[in-house]
Amino acid sequence: MAGLGLNVVTRGIRYQLSDVEQMSTSDLQSLMETQRDRIVVLDTRSEEEYRVSHVKGAIRIDPNVRSWRDVCALVPNIEDKDKIVAYCSVGYRSSVVVARLQRHMQGSDNVPQMFNLEGSLFKWANEERPMVNSHDDPTLYCHPYNAMWGMMLNSQLRRREPEAKRTSNI
Repeated sequence: MAGLGLNVVTRGIRYQLSDVEQMSTSDLQSLMETQRDRIVVLDTRSEEEYRVSHVKGAIRIDPNVRSWRDVCALVPNIEDKDKIVAYCSVGYRSSVVVARLQRHMQGSDNVPQMFNLEGSLFKWANEERPMVNSHDDPTLYCHPYNAMWGMMLNSQLRRREPEAKRTSNI
């Protein structure tokens, strides 16, 4: 059920926000392994969602961010990067952010390529790709956003609160 519902939603997002380029989860993971210093990953979810899990190194921005200047204030030297990849739970909020930033940057020089992570963090989590929680500890869990959208996330991965900080036994 999770995969089928998520596929339908991602097709709808692609249709509704067709000007936003999509990046696959496998392409993002590959870029993070080979060109991490050339990309910026933006998490456009709420603080509560981010605390449960996020892609390691992702920078959380408010999904209601209005301008490129606001993003630049949060991400120093963002203009020097080649690619910006945004994600949320399923891809709608992040696609809206990318579309807004693209409109704001039209006609500007040296604008990084901007992408939405197709299927966003739900797909990433369903594929068991690496994530960390607010303590920077590895985690399998993902915030379900709400009961309806959470149905697109494998049930064993749903969690509304971050795990407790792991302590060393040394």
